[in-house]
Amino acid sequence: MNAWDAFPDRDGGGARPTCLVTRLLLKRLETMARQNGGRFCVALLPAAENLWPEQWPQRVKLLPGLEKIPMDFERPYQRVESFLPEVKTRGDLLDLRPSLRAAAAQNPIFFHRDNHYNGHGQETVAQALAQWLEPSVKQPGHQER
Repeated sequence: MNAWDAFPDRDGGGARPTCLVTRLLLKRLETMARQNGGRFCVALLPAAENLWPEQWPQRVKLLPGLEKIPMDFERPYQRVESFLPEVKTRGDLLDLRPSLRAAAAQNPIFFHRDNHYNGHGQETVAQALAQWLEPSVKQPGHQER
């Protein structure tokens, strides 16, 4: 999912074929991870528009014609929750917006000239993933029951 999923569907709703294929591929990856003793999660990496939708009117000025299209920046998150409900139910759907907003209050998380995460943003994502993984990481000297 990305910021462009905030656009309304051209066909008036429903799952697009690409969404169905993506879901099948994710389910296959999950099966492979579990068969190999691993865990599976989906981490939602937001674009700046998803973190600060209130800034969209300023940003859209750089993209002529886009201001006429209604945007819903919560839509990608709602879609993925309905797209992969079992992942959300297990707590394996990671919404990184709160962590990234908190990090951005300290230092920028995006490079100045584009919407890619800089080192601080990447470190924030890595910390959130490590926190998710921590319960399944075996500590030295840990005995299996």
